[in-house]
Formats: sequence, structure tokens, C-alpha cells
Amino acid sequence: MAAAVERPGLELSGTGVVRAFLAVLVPSAVATLEALRSDADLQALPVRWQAPEGLHLTLAFLGETPHRQLAAAWPAVASVAREHRPIPLTLLQPELFPPGRHPIVIAAAVQDARGALQAVHTQVTEALREAGYALDERQYHPHVSLGRLRPPLLRGQAAAIAAALHARQWPGAGGFPAPAICLLRSDLFPDGARYTVLAEAALGAPR
Repeated sequence: MAAAVERPGLELSGTGVVRAFLAVLVPSAVATLEALRSDADLQALPVRWQAPEGLHLTLAFLGETPHRQLAAAWPAVASVAREHRPIPLTLLQPELFPPGRHPIVIAAAVQDARGALQAVHTQVTEALREAGYALDERQYHPHVSLGRLRPPLLRGQAAAIAAALHARQWPGAGGFPAPAICLLRSDLFPDGARYTVLAEAALGAPR
């Protein structure tokens, strides 16, 4: 497995440049994830599964960013977090993504029944653009990446993985609350990414 999250002490006082993004951390006890980990057939597929503690829902990818720019932009992000209550979200059935002949990951779309996550995403990206970030302007489709396919896939293997995912009866209790916005550093290693929480802002926290 790959992509663990470390919390060595929340801080934004570093120097240099880091690969960073904003995200909501997903609790590993979500029923959909427990069902996935307990299925031996799925775990045997040619997939590099994410470590449970590394699962997250990206709000905005910031890319290579100087520490001082992160520190300057973070108060605006924290201000957005204070305007919203914790958001009830639901993980949907895992699927191959992107769809088609050359998928890369297994991901679960996220249902945002109140539209609150979309509102947070909109406000956060507006605040970041005002802080000088050039962000992706494509439509936001919230999802959680669960695992990356191990290349090269043999002929028909992607179709077999898709069939295995669709053959499972996924539990309906895939709900979880989004309690906070986290600023994470991403460090890339041969066995996958490792994430470190640099700062965290609780949704609805008092001013």
C-alpha cells in the first residue's frame, strides 16, 4: 500500500518549495472502504491500493509552492472553513477512472447531497486565485482515489477489474462527515506518495 499521512506537528513556518494540495481526509472506517479491504479477490487484483490513512478528497491542487506563499494564503482558506458546518458526504460504488480502454485508478465518486462541498470548493478556489494561484478551471467532480492500476495491464485485464468491482454488493452506509479542510504536502517515492498535514481548519470553528 501507499500514501500514508503524517502529522509531525501542524506548521507553516518552513522554507523552500513543497508540492501541496487542499483536501478532506476520509476516515478508514467508512463501510465502502471496509468492504473493499475485506474482499480477498479485490485485494489480489493488479492494483496498488492506497493506505487507509492516506485516503482523501482533493479540493484544490496547488502544485509546487513556496512555503511563504502557502502561509500567506492559508488564513483565507481557514476563513472559508469557519463559514461552513461539517458536511455529510457519501462514497459511491468504486469504478475505473477514467472510463474507457486506458483507466489509471480505481476511484469512488462522492455524493454531496446538500451541495455544501461544491460551495466550499468554489469559495476556496476563489480565495486561492485572489492569492495568486493559477488553478485548474475544469468542472469539479469530487472523488476518492482508492488504488492505482499496476502497468502494464494484460489484454482484457481492465475489463476484468471493472467486472469484479460491479459484481460486488457494496454497502449503502458509505457516509462520512467532512469535518475539516487540510493543507497537505505530497512527497513522491517509488512506492507511492506520502502526505504530511501542514495545517488544518475545522469547518464551523469559532472565529
